[in-house]
Parts: sequence; structure tokens; C-alpha cells
Amino acid sequence: MLSPLKPPMRREPQQARSMKAVEKICQATLEICRTQGLSALNTNLIAQVAGVDISSVYRFFPDKVSIVYYIIEQWMSDIRGVWDRFETDPEQLKLPWQEYFLDLSREWQVEGTQEKYSGLSGVWAIYPELNALDLQHREYFIDFFIRQMKRFGARGNRQQWRDLAVYLYVMEDDVHMLATTRAFSSLKAGRALFLDTMVFLLGQHLP
Repeated sequence: MLSPLKPPMRREPQQARSMKAVEKICQATLEICRTQGLSALNTNLIAQVAGVDISSVYRFFPDKVSIVYYIIEQWMSDIRGVWDRFETDPEQLKLPWQEYFLDLSREWQVEGTQEKYSGLSGVWAIYPELNALDLQHREYFIDFFIRQMKRFGARGNRQQWRDLAVYLYVMEDDVHMLATTRAFSSLKAGRALFLDTMVFLLGQHLP
């Protein structure tokens, strides 16, 4: 379990009413990002779209960046849950490497997730103070990936596997970012190309 890099909230919601308020704030933030872009974010607009008083926003979050941080951390935590499950599920561990990594990639991208978070494309450039969060998440994936390569008896060495992990991590994200800009004919087409590339590259190291 990763520890937060910094406290993203002033206080954690304890009651159902508080949890609902935080959920509204997060949903409003994502809606603004999707419809108006990250640069349009401000706490007054978030409160307006969420239908809550501005004091409710500041009760839980010190600023707009902490709201984005909280949303991304929750998103990444869900993804890490998928990786953790694939490392402990006996049925998944029985699969040959091709099926294992294909299933992993499909599970990684939960249906509707990319649409929900599509407005966050480019977040690292706009909020560079959040880059450490992405780096921490990437290292988590790299460690997981290297353990799977060792488990499957991959050829090569740890540095080669690490380089491949970084490439796949970046490409997985870029495919969805490009799809939101209509660079691909569809997200499905982009995903198919990514999966074919992933299997080919893994095949250079795995029997």
C-alpha cells in the first residue's frame, strides 16, 4: 500500500453526507475538465457546478490542485488494485503469458474509465507539482512487471525489462490520450494496435 506523497485533503469525510459532498466536488471537477478544460478550473466554479457552498469545498480541500490530486490518487489506487489482484489470483497465475498480459491490459482499462477521466489529459504539464504522483505510480507498475517477467522465465535482464515496462506504461496512457484527440479512428482501433504491439514486444523476451 502506497502512502500519499502529501495530504491531499484537509479532512477525510466520515459521515455519509460528507462523503456525498466530496463525491459531488470530484464529479464537478471532472465535468469541468471534460467540457471546459483543466485551465478553466477554479474552486468557485467547482462549487457552482457541484451545487455546494464554497465553504464545503474548502472544508475538505485547500485548493483546486488538491482536488485534482485526490481524484488522480483514487484513480491510480483502483488501477493498482487490478495489478495486485493479478499477482494473487490463482486463476490468473495459471494463464500463459500471452493471456495473462492481455487480460491484465483489458482489466486495467475499466469500461467507462477513460471517458470519465478524459479531461485530465495533459494534467502533468499543467500541474507539474503532481508529477511525483505519476512517478510513484509508474514505479509500482515497473516493480510488478519485473516480477511477472521473472515468474514467466523471461530472457534478458532486469534493466531490459524495466525499459520495456516504462515503454508499455507510457504507451498505454498515450493511446487513450490520442484517442480523445481523434488521432485514431476510434479508441478500439488504438487499443488493438497497442495490444498487438505489446504481445510482439513481450514475445522478444518470453518463450
